[in-house]
Amino acid sequence: PHLPWLEIPLLPDFNNNGHLIEGPRPQREDIVIFRYPKNHKIHYVKRCVAVGGDELLYADKKLLIHFHEGEEYIKANYPADKIVSLRDKLWVENPYMDKYPGIQYAPEGPNIFEVLLRYYEYNKEIDMMPVNVDGLDAPTYDIAGKGVNALYTKVENDHFYMMGDNRDNSNDSRFWGSVPYSLIVGKPWLIYMSLEHRSYDNVMNGDEYGSGK
Repeated sequence: PHLPWLEIPLLPDFNNNGHLIEGPRPQREDIVIFRYPKNHKIHYVKRCVAVGGDELLYADKKLLIHFHEGEEYIKANYPADKIVSLRDKLWVENPYMDKYPGIQYAPEGPNIFEVLLRYYEYNKEIDMMPVNVDGLDAPTYDIAGKGVNALYTKVENDHFYMMGDNRDNSNDSRFWGSVPYSLIVGKPWLIYMSLEHRSYDNVMNGDEYGSGK
């Protein structure tokens, strides 16, 4: 617990995990409030897309996940048209989009996949590693003389990979990594303030940047 607004801890971290009482961990698909790993005074709200042991491939307009439970779990829980075989493993392509219509790829600026590649090429400050995946239907880019069509990462134990539903306009785990349990705050209850640079009509009815879903 922290003193609201001032963000001053009220008690020592007795369990050395940011929590006085052990609680349930975030599950895939949950919307989660957590402390921004680069500044613990800032709270972020994102969707948990993967948990410890899961592997992710992110390509332009595609998120593919190999769930750590294995191939039988994947076959039993996801339709065949969402499952692809890559790198001798089964992956689920955009596993949550059909269930949650708010998940979308609607760019409002530069292509975020290209932005991530530039970050890696010049600063080495993103969480994901550029790779070239045979058989992946995605554009190929040249990075230091090598073809790259995806970014790869594996989630650490007791960590949670957080992504915004507005995938093309989100500062999330793709840039700064998965979130440890120690920084998890909880689930949101309601929206009390939402700021948007577009007009109400454009947000609700759509414009050249997409809808406000």
